[in-house]
Amino acid sequence: KTYAEKPTVCDCGDTAAVLEQNFGVTYIIATYTAPNGETYHGFLKLNVMPLPEKDSDEPSITYPQVAGGENFSVVLRDDGTVWTFGNTNNGRLGLDNLTDTVDYEEIRIENITSPTQVMIREDRINGPDLKVKKISVGADFVLALTEEGKVFVWGNNSSGQLGFDPKDQFKDQDHFDLPTLLPLDDLLPEGASIVDISAGKTHSLMLDSKGNVYGMGSYGYGKLDPTIAGVSELTTKP
Repeated sequence: KTYAEKPTVCDCGDTAAVLEQNFGVTYIIATYTAPNGETYHGFLKLNVMPLPEKDSDEPSITYPQVAGGENFSVVLRDDGTVWTFGNTNNGRLGLDNLTDTVDYEEIRIENITSPTQVMIREDRINGPDLKVKKISVGADFVLALTEEGKVFVWGNNSSGQLGFDPKDQFKDQDHFDLPTLLPLDDLLPEGASIVDISAGKTHSLMLDSKGNVYGMGSYGYGKLDPTIAGVSELTTKP
């Protein structure tokens, strides 16, 4: 539980009381081991009160989206920031500096157990941070759509699901550790922008403001094109 202020005792089964205190309610299916060692399985209810906005004592409104991939989770806050936690393989968390030093030896951090903010920036050094309005999570990759209609991607790209050629002999593009802007200026019709995104296990779809749909990733089982069903076939760009 994360609170903006010290909570008062309440019956968490009382929906009205929960809403009055600005709690967001999330349900998960999981296995949870409590501090006393007792293990719980099944459908669990979480009560989460958003952190306060910067320079304000008032909590933010809600978390518009919470999404889970393979051994990791992604959260979109109403302030447009994206937070991730879980397994770090293939860059699925969109974070850097994932190393630690143990006994003078540098090791890779395999799991992040606390939500950590992902920096969504065109300029990674100078910013500014862009606000995200939607996230979509695949097996081990993420798509993020900004308020300006820009699409950022990170994680596994082995099937081209991020919109880049994974077999490019001059660039290492089989995965992306950090959010990377997907270049779409030469693809979209004049005046169009991306308005929706959706991620599958190994493929992605995008919808533009003129009604065009773009696919990227694995053609397996005809999911991008019913005339192409080869499991080994993949895209090199949207």
